[in-house]
Amino acid sequence: LGMAEARGEKHWIPRIRARLGEVIQDQDDAESALGLYSEALRELTEQAKAPGVGLPAAFFHVLQNVAVAQHYAEDTPGALATLDRLTTLQRARRHWQGLQSEDMDNLEELASLGRALAFGAELMRGGDKQQKGKALRWIAESIAAQREANGGGDTADTADALNTMGNIQFDIGLPHDALYSYQAALRAYEGVGLLGKTLGAAAVHENLGTVLDASGDFVQAANVHLKALAVQRKMLPAGSPELVASVHRAAVLSVKAKRFTEGGTYLEEALSHRDKLSPAEIEALEVAQSAIEEFKRKRPQGKKDRAVLRETLRESGFSVAV
Repeated sequence: LGMAEARGEKHWIPRIRARLGEVIQDQDDAESALGLYSEALRELTEQAKAPGVGLPAAFFHVLQNVAVAQHYAEDTPGALATLDRLTTLQRARRHWQGLQSEDMDNLEELASLGRALAFGAELMRGGDKQQKGKALRWIAESIAAQREANGGGDTADTADALNTMGNIQFDIGLPHDALYSYQAALRAYEGVGLLGKTLGAAAVHENLGTVLDASGDFVQAANVHLKALAVQRKMLPAGSPELVASVHRAAVLSVKAKRFTEGGTYLEEALSHRDKLSPAEIEALEVAQSAIEEFKRKRPQGKKDRAVLRETLRESGFSVAV
């Protein structure tokens, strides 16, 4: 940065300053990063011929970084205001300049708009009914923009956006719509070769399991969740809070599906990490444990029960003889 300033290379100074902000932000210093981003935006605006028209692509990239830093600094209203400004400017830029999709730089700007809309929609999930409605509109626009930027196909970013859409739909009481969105997200992950290979795809399986659980389809809910758990066992550290929470969920869903032997195995594993569970989670496990004990009193383990347990354990990453 000092060298660029000494040489008077005005074009590169704000870009270097923004990159320095990213490095500092990665070190969990959001406040210092915001200072660098603010100065970079001022310099980029000065270099532009007019507000909105002529702003370089770097301006929009820095503005999105500002929103991320504000989110990390726990300033959600500030992050949403920044994203409102960012998406308004990006839409206006496309309208005023008549950007054509055939231009590769313009395609990247369109994809950038899609990512910004998706981030804003995710932040608005925690808001009131009006904000959730806006979040649903933003995520729909995000998916359309990302698909257009990718020639009509899906990417991992599109899959993430479809998952967010499902989350919002479930939040506002549209479980059937959410089910469709989660299924579409899984198809998108499969299309880019990431199904069963990323935590993002595992999260979609978890969310799909939640919808199925709410609908009363406990068997399918357990099956879907165990697909998520199998990936999480490969990618998360043993005993991590996220993995323990997933094992807890597997225990509860297995018992709901009346797969009591399987549920007992997950229950024991979850309780071995009791210190990482909330009081509500421990209470849910105690209810599941009571159901398992009742099952044992009424029916001893048979061949069929053992076969189900053996196959489920294998799918979920266990290596256990049953």
